[in-house]
Order: sequence, then C-alpha cells, then structure tokens
Amino acid sequence: MFESNAQIVKVSILTAILVLFSSSSVAEVYKWRNARGVVQYSDRPPLTGFTKATRNEVVNALQSKDVCNLPVNNTSAGSTLANFFGRGSLRSNNASANLTSRNRPIFLAANRPIAVRLVSPKPQASAVSTPAPATSLNKLVANPIAANASPATAVTPKPAPVDTAPKQTLAQVAPATAEIAPTTLTVSATANIVQVALMPAVDISKNMTPAIGYSELRIQPTTELPTASGDGAFRVACQPSHMGNDDPIVYPNQPGAAHHHTFFGNTSTSAKSDLMHMDIAGNSTCTGGSMNHSAYWIPSMINTATNQPVKPTGAIFYYKSWDVPNALIKQPPKGLRMIAGNSKATDAATSTGRYSCVTPSNGSGTPWSQTIPNCSAGTTLLMQIIFPQCWDGINLDSPNHKDHMAEASQGIMTANKCPASHPVGIPQVAMSINFDVTATDQTKNWRLASDNYANTIAGGYSSHADWVNGWPETTMTGFMKNCLNKGLDCHAHLLGDGRMFY
Repeated sequence: MFESNAQIVKVSILTAILVLFSSSSVAEVYKWRNARGVVQYSDRPPLTGFTKATRNEVVNALQSKDVCNLPVNNTSAGSTLANFFGRGSLRSNNASANLTSRNRPIFLAANRPIAVRLVSPKPQASAVSTPAPATSLNKLVANPIAANASPATAVTPKPAPVDTAPKQTLAQVAPATAEIAPTTLTVSATANIVQVALMPAVDISKNMTPAIGYSELRIQPTTELPTASGDGAFRVACQPSHMGNDDPIVYPNQPGAAHHHTFFGNTSTSAKSDLMHMDIAGNSTCTGGSMNHSAYWIPSMINTATNQPVKPTGAIFYYKSWDVPNALIKQPPKGLRMIAGNSKATDAATSTGRYSCVTPSNGSGTPWSQTIPNCSAGTTLLMQIIFPQCWDGINLDSPNHKDHMAEASQGIMTANKCPASHPVGIPQVAMSINFDVTATDQTKNWRLASDNYANTIAGGYSSHADWVNGWPETTMTGFMKNCLNKGLDCHAHLLGDGRMFY
C-alpha cells in the first residue's frame, strides 16, 4: 500500500510539474553544478554558471528525486516547483501543509504541524569562555571505554561511577549559518579521494563497513536501582554506524553535499532521512537496540598520512539535567534537531569543542585542549561536544539550525534557568567520542574533515555535532520520569523502572 501511494504521489507531482513547465506562467527552469559537483535545478538561478534546462532534463530530474514528502495540493510555480528544485527547506509531511513564499524558508513547528511559524535569526554571543584545564575529566565523563562493546554480541553492562567533578559550561557560538557549501572541490584521478578547499583529503573507498545494528529491543528485568545524584543522569553507549558525505539537517535531499561525517545510532541516517520519523526507521547501533533510534553524527576524524577516516571505537551519549532543576526538565519533542559547535572555526576564539587523552586503566585524562592533542600509544583520544539545553518551545529547527536553542543561565531567565526567549529546559545532550591510539605520534596526523584551514595549524578547531531526537516517546518518557526528574543517576544501563538495557 505504501509503495502504491508513493507512486500515486510521484505521478501526481510529475503531472503537475509538466503542466507548469509547458505553461506560459513559468518562464524557465535552470540548472547548474554546486561546489561539490551536484546538479541543482531551480526556476531562479544563481548569478553565474547556469544554463537553461530542457523539458526532458526536468522530467529525468523529477524521476530520480525522492518526491514522496512533497506537498501535492500546492502546485504554484512559486511553491512546489521552487522548493522541489532545492530552494525550499524543511516542510511538514502533512500533504495539506502549503508552502509559503519561496524566499522565506519554512521550519517545522512542534506544536503547530500545519500552521508553521517562521523564525528570524536572533543575535548570538560572539565570545567564548575557554574551558579551564583539568587533570581529570569533568562530570560528563563516566566511563569512556564502556562504549566499546560491539553490537554484534550481548554485553553485560556495568554501573558507571557517579560523576563528582565540577561542571564546566561552554559559551555557545552560533555562526550566521551552520555550514557553508565548500567553494573548491578537487577529485583525484581515481575518483576515491575527495578534497574540498583546505579540508583534509578523504579516501572514501576506506570508509568503514556500515554496521547492521540491532532491530530488536534489548531490555530485561533487573533488581538494580539508580543511585542518588545531584543531577538526573542517563547515558547510552553507541557504536559507529556508517560514514559518508551526507547531512540531513544542513543539506536535506542533497546526497554527497556535505563534508565527511561519521554517524552513530540510527543506521538509516542519510541525506534523504525523514527526520520526523526516525523513531521507526532503520536499526540502531546503541545499547538497548530499538529503544533508541536517535541519529548522532560528527565530522569524521581523518588520518592525513593515509587520507583514511578513523573509525571511532565507541561513544557515550549523555542526557542530564545539569543547569535546569531536575523537576523542571521537559521531554524534547519528536523530531527535534540541533547542531552544537562551530563547523567554521579556525582558531581558539571561535572553537567550542574539546579533547583529552584518557588512560583506560584509571579513566584519568590530560587537561582539555581545543585542538587534537598528541596522545600516547595505549591511550584513548576523547572528543566531546555539548549541546545547548533550552528550547523555544515551538520550532523543531531554525534557519541556522541553532536559533531555536539557547544556553541555560543566560539573559533574562525563567524559573528553570532558561532565558525567557527559550523557556523550555530539556536534557542537556552531550557526546563523548572515543578513538583508540595505538602508536606514538599517531594523532599528530589527525584532523577533522571540517577543518578548513592550513595544516600547519593544529587540527580540531571545527569540532561540532548534530543530533536528531529519534527516541520512541514512551521510552524517553520513562527515563525522563524515573531518572532525570527524580535526580537519580541511571548510569549507562538502567531505565529506573526495574529494567535495564544492554
């Protein structure tokens, strides 16, 4: 039934576009190649480098695009046609949701699935508070090695120690736009090595083998109880899922348009992902299996000596109350997405990421660094990104993918320590990604795929991460109520209701 419905939608779209193309009300359709060599179509061309598209080219483009999520009731030249050919942004999956002016992007609203709200960019803080050096990892780090269990086999989880070190808060830096399409593309004769501007060259033939992940729910009864904690805390360990040049938040429906990323969690994440329904898509590479279909991704770590993406050995993703009082933490809505960090950072003043070399035997780490440190053989390089915690309560996204979120304890605050403009406190999401270091001076050759600056400068400034809420709502409701709202530490394996996940 789904396949037949999709075909009906596709036929209706094709019919509508062909009628529009032959109509005198539509002057022309244009085509050009973007910076990554991907063909783009629109009824409004760029300033230079475009040609007129023929009718057959339009038909072929339509047949090769995923059009199942396009609204079908609004076929004016200024809406469906313009948005289908790459000028639109996020839109409701409800077929009755009309698109507005092609010059004003639409962003999904959590509480208004049809009558969406347009968001104007808000001024963001330009200053960064540099993390203070520490001889041990801060309270986000529970057990960085606990994430290394392979999804191929069942693992008996062990409780993570309660985090006691003082909190550190990073000031948010939001560039005018989350990411800018690269301007220079070089492809080698073998067509495997891709280099964009000053970013590291990446041999895509050396991408990790995509993981299969879990399709089943991996939960069982337990008599273990969560422990009392000042902050409510819940963690989930995930293995890397796959790699590629997709980014469904910044470049939706544009396969290959982004710099190289490494994905965790939902195995189906791609440029064409339906971010409103990640909870029912794909498998999961996280403990608990199908209880968590959220999507997480970071710029890949690249070994510049070999052009090979470095496969992480695991990751832990944190959900904590932190600056918002436990009882006031609210559940984030399905489909909420956000980006943390600054993908365009080129120095310490604009960077918000941090790194440490961790000793597996005792969990101690070197002082935080904003660039990739030279870790000793036998240690683990820890890369950590922290997301903002306060939501505007309406929008699932914003034009720069950041303005719908804000840091706690900034500006005019509400009772939950969130600014009045963003009054809803949600769990603070943080990512700790682990890379095993097996040789001396190995990490001297490592840079992030998004590091768009000279290789004479240490790599890692452009650290950032993306998150899409794909938790089944009942599961998230459970750990929110039983762990975070009660101020309990559920470690990396408890649901707080007499069950554990593995």
